[in-house]
Parts: sequence; structure tokens; C-alpha cells
Amino acid sequence: MDRSLGDYFTVPAGSGSVVTFPATAIFLSLLDRRLLPLRYCLAEHVSTPLQRISLGQVLDAAAMAASALVERRRSAVLHAHHAEGRAGWFVPMSTLWVVLPLAMTGAAEALHFPGQVASTTRHSPSRYGAWQQLAMVWRIIATGFYLSTAVVGLIRGATNWPPDNIDTSSRCQLDCCARDDQLWMIPNRCKALQVPESS
Repeated sequence: MDRSLGDYFTVPAGSGSVVTFPATAIFLSLLDRRLLPLRYCLAEHVSTPLQRISLGQVLDAAAMAASALVERRRSAVLHAHHAEGRAGWFVPMSTLWVVLPLAMTGAAEALHFPGQVASTTRHSPSRYGAWQQLAMVWRIIATGFYLSTAVVGLIRGATNWPPDNIDTSSRCQLDCCARDDQLWMIPNRCKALQVPESS
């Protein structure tokens, strides 16, 4: 993708994910100062940690769907220019296309993390101290990272995805599905992970 912003600045490769951090900070302050008080005024009760986590899951699924749409567009532009496997060629599409999905991921983090901390502190045994409760949250997050790595490893073993060069892969053969199809898998799996609200 085209990483140039104007004539004098180029976004460093691999730094796009930095967008999630300011998005998390902005949405967290917006949530704390505006959205949650507004919800309290309208519904007259505070949202539970599981509701925040569930809303974060929905936002994460929407971010993955937006990423899949961006990847589908990038792949279409690449194939339209017949540039598969062309060394040094970049897709004439701005890298700013990934800002929205990454900002959505940051907003989801602003819902997830405080919800996970509140839920863990509320449901932890009383013998656990504050540090142990916070460590439990990080253990859960680390387990999620390891499990997602395992899922990608299983997919790679079964389908040869992701290839070393995603630009040379065909649209969806039996042995290798396109990257945007794999991104669509995540929102579909998130539906199964929704935690029902306990009464």
C-alpha cells in the first residue's frame, strides 16, 4: 500500500497498529466522561462489566469485518493491475484505509480492558489481592494471544495460509484461501464467544 502522506513524510512499515493506542485513550475518556453518564441518565443503571466486554467483542468483530473489506479492496486493486508477484510494486491505495479498522479495535480495547478488570475483581476470591486480580486479567489476555496463534498455526497446517507472499495467492483455491476470507472467519467466530448476561 502507498505509505506516503504528502511529499515529505512516509509512514514507517509496520507502524499502523500504533493507531490503536490513541484510539483507546480517546474512546476511554469519551466513554468515562460522556457515554457512560449519558447511559446512566437514560437507563438509570450502570452497565455491567460483562455488557462492556460483550460490546467490545461486537466492536472487535466489526473491526475484523472492516479489515476484511479493506483487504478485499486491496486485493482487487492488485489483481486489476496484474501485479501479482511484481517485486517492489505497491498497491496504489493509501495506507489510511487501515486507520478505521485499527481505531475500531482501539475503541473495543477501551471497552474490554476496564470490563475485564471490573469483572475479575468482582468475581475473584476474597483471598486474592489487587495485584493478583490484575495479574489474572493479563493471564487471560496472554492465553487469548497464545490461542489465536495456535488457531493461525492450525489453519496454516491445514490450508497453507498465510502464504509467504499474499500478493501471489489466488482468490480461493482448495489449498489456500484468500486473506480477506480468513479475516471474515474472526467475526463469525466472535458470535460464538458472546457471554450471556447473568441475572
